[in-house]
Amino acid sequence: MWTFNADNAQGDFKEAIARAEAGEDVTIVRNGRPIAKVVGEVPKHDPEKIRKAIDDMRELSEGLSLGGLKIKDLINEGRRF
Repeated sequence: MWTFNADNAQGDFKEAIARAEAGEDVTIVRNGRPIAKVVGEVPKHDPEKIRKAIDDMRELSEGLSLGGLKIKDLINEGRRF
């Protein structure tokens, strides 16, 4: 985390923005106390990546079976112990 004094804000603001854009948190202090924080934008989810991940999970699950057992039977078996 990078910190700069509010009294020097005008001179340091460009650097604060550049650091936040690079993913670093920037804290502005006055008299040694934090008064503001500049953080970078959180990237939004990419719908195409999400779709691909779901497709990959479905592909991995193909051919897997419970050996003729039902999920309810497995849950009840686990409860006995």
